[in-house]
Amino acid sequence: MNSHFASNTKIDIYKRRLLPVIVAILPSLMMIYLELVDERQQVDSLLERFEVYSHSVAEGTQAIERELYQISNDFDSCNEAFMAKMKQMEYRRSAINDFYLVTPDKRNACLQDPLPGALKQLDFTPNQTPQVTMTEHAMVYQRYVPGKNVSIVWVVSHRYIWVMSRWYSHQKYWLVHNADGKQRLYSNNDTFTTDKSEVDVAGFRHLEYQLPGDYGSSIELYYKPATAGNLSRLAWLRIFLTALISMVFACVLAFRLRRDLYHQMLVGFNNNEFESFFQPIVELETGRWCGAEALMRWHRNGKPYAFPDEFIPLAESKEVAANFHYISFDSVLRLINMAPTLPHDFFFSINVCPNEIDITQLDDFKSQCDDEMLARVEMEITERGIVEEHLSERAEMFKLVNDLGVKVSLDDFGTGQSGLTYIGSLPFDKIKIDRRFVQAIGTDSINFHILTTIIELAHKLKVVMVAEGVETPEQRDWLKAQGVTLAQGWLFAKALEPQKFIEQLPANITLKGKDDK
Repeated sequence: MNSHFASNTKIDIYKRRLLPVIVAILPSLMMIYLELVDERQQVDSLLERFEVYSHSVAEGTQAIERELYQISNDFDSCNEAFMAKMKQMEYRRSAINDFYLVTPDKRNACLQDPLPGALKQLDFTPNQTPQVTMTEHAMVYQRYVPGKNVSIVWVVSHRYIWVMSRWYSHQKYWLVHNADGKQRLYSNNDTFTTDKSEVDVAGFRHLEYQLPGDYGSSIELYYKPATAGNLSRLAWLRIFLTALISMVFACVLAFRLRRDLYHQMLVGFNNNEFESFFQPIVELETGRWCGAEALMRWHRNGKPYAFPDEFIPLAESKEVAANFHYISFDSVLRLINMAPTLPHDFFFSINVCPNEIDITQLDDFKSQCDDEMLARVEMEITERGIVEEHLSERAEMFKLVNDLGVKVSLDDFGTGQSGLTYIGSLPFDKIKIDRRFVQAIGTDSINFHILTTIIELAHKLKVVMVAEGVETPEQRDWLKAQGVTLAQGWLFAKALEPQKFIEQLPANITLKGKDDK
């Protein structure tokens, strides 16, 4: 691997984690926002059309009434001139389906045609108050003309009103005409009805426009507000497709970033960018440092380049984690040589991937140090690579490790990735209790009950326990009371660079008094 990769633009550690999430979520959120904006515009357009329609109905009704009233005042007889005026008005006022001059005895004053059956049911007695009545098929307006003994009657069909009130909108709405104590509802689909109880207007908002004049009629609009719950199915389909496409792009991006991280990892191996930091392991009874875990860190140009939970699983999946074994082992040997006065029982644990530890590595480790130095080394076996079908092979390899004088610890015990089968089949000396169980101390969660079970099991197996992630004195005291002997965590110290670890070592490897705990 040449330096070309090292000269590539770095992907910031947080961008690498957040970018796929942003790509997956942001387009969907934007699509929801745009759909809500469109829905708001649809509602605003609906309200504007209702206002225009209401004023148009009001103005049209008044204009028709004025013209008919003027014509009726000119009425003496149904001569040709009068009929011409009526025909002229009919052409000009398309809203009028029929018009009549009706006498109190329900006769058509101009034409010999009989009145329709629906009109015969109406009352045409002289009445100074204008009336509007709804029949099955139409709205009927009538006004008595004093001195002429006739009533002006004009008829507007419900079909005409429905056609005029069908505004293009995916918003569900109902338009209601109220007159003479009756109601007629029109919707933007092929529906109009006389029975409001048939219509479910729950969740609808309501506007009402009182028509001017003496008829006492009004127009109402029921509409749904612009909320996410009222988006149409088509809008949700567009949002779903956007989310699906975003997820595909996010997966592709995550794959490309992961692939790039792998290439950068190979560069890091060649450029010695990986190093081990050491986190102390504390003896709870005395408070002294009795060991340390070598934790892998990746720095480039003096700054962290990736988190361990990113690059370590990637290295294991690409089967290059063995490089970390050598780096950790070399770091431990250097640290031992830098601190020749270490207590004889001070140990160093190294995380190894069980899939990639082999006899060649063990021979290399043995050739680099004597038996005394090798006895200080412990191998922490991560459970990701332990599978039941290879259990016998792992057991044989761990036996070879024990034969070298190296102890074996079972890491992340109880996280659900291991099984009780491992306990009886693998030769190990310690179990490490995962931090998620330690964090449950003081709660009544399921993890706390699992923790007590793990401790009880470890006591019965007579294996040493190491609690990870101890952060509070309360956790430390509880673990100590339960017989847990070793612990590590930020309560004691964070992972330290080798030089800082050496500097702090002398003050922490001696026995501490009670006041120092």
